[in-house]
Amino acid sequence: MSGLDSFLSQAEQGVHVGVKVDLPSGTRLVILGALMTLVLVLRPSGLTGGREFGLPTRMRR
Repeated sequence: MSGLDSFLSQAEQGVHVGVKVDLPSGTRLVILGALMTLVLVLRPSGLTGGREFGLPTRMRR
C-alpha cells in the first residue's frame, strides 16, 4: 500500500514511466480509499485471514 501511495503521489506531480502519467490532485486519496473499501468488503477478516505474523513466545511457568 505504501508503494502504491508513493507512486500515486508522484503521479499527481507528473511522472514518466514509458508514458507520461499526470493524475489530477486528490486522485491518490480516492484510489487508496476505494482499495481499502474493497479489502473490507471482500476480505472482512483481513488480508491474512486472521493469521497474525509474529515471533514465537515462550510460555511462563
